This record gives sequence, structure tokens and C-alpha cells, in this order.
Amino acid sequence: MIAWMAKTPLVALLALAMTVGGCSLVFVEGPPPLRERRRQLDCTTSSALPFVDLTLSVASLLAVLGVAATPHGAFGGTSASRIGIASGGLILGGLTATSAGVGFSRISACNEAQ
Repeated sequence: MIAWMAKTPLVALLALAMTVGGCSLVFVEGPPPLRERRRQLDCTTSSALPFVDLTLSVASLLAVLGVAATPHGAFGGTSASRIGIASGGLILGGLTATSAGVGFSRISACNEAQ
């Protein structure tokens, strides 16, 4: 029971990040191409969503460090569960970091175009 409780916050964090992560890729809009621009640009100027992605990325990577620092016994004695959780955290951290980078890039392009 203690081993399961030790994994619960990490699994919950990864599940939350999977449902919320990637906001920048989906919701942040860069400026339209030059030939399609109007007087009023319709693009995203707020950095809120990329910061959400960046926060989830850092949290995922910190969770991976937590898994690495946790004794083997806390994961039921199997290294497969440790590897699975660490791999999921690394993948999720990488994806959300990429999403944050794309979001910040689109916002920067929007601000420069205005």
C-alpha cells in the first residue's frame, strides 16, 4: 500500500500534464503570412499558455528526478515501473517543452509583426 501511495502523486501529475500539456501548439496563433495581413492582426500576444506548458515541462522533469532518487523498494521492487514512469515523464517533459518553445516563438513573431 505504501508503494502505491508513493507513486500516486507522480502518476496524477503525469495524467494532468497529458490532458493540459500542448496548449501552445493548439491555441497560440502566430501572425498570418505577409500577403494575408490586414491592418488589425489577429494573433496571440499573451504568454500565458506557453508558461503553462513550460511549468508542466519543468514539473515532469522534476518528477523524473524524483523517480531517479527514490529507492527501488518504493516501486514494488521492479525496475520496469520506474523505467516506465521515468520514460513517460521524459517524453511528456520534452513534448511540453517543445510546445512552450513553439508558443513563445509564435507570440514573438506576432509582437514583431504588430
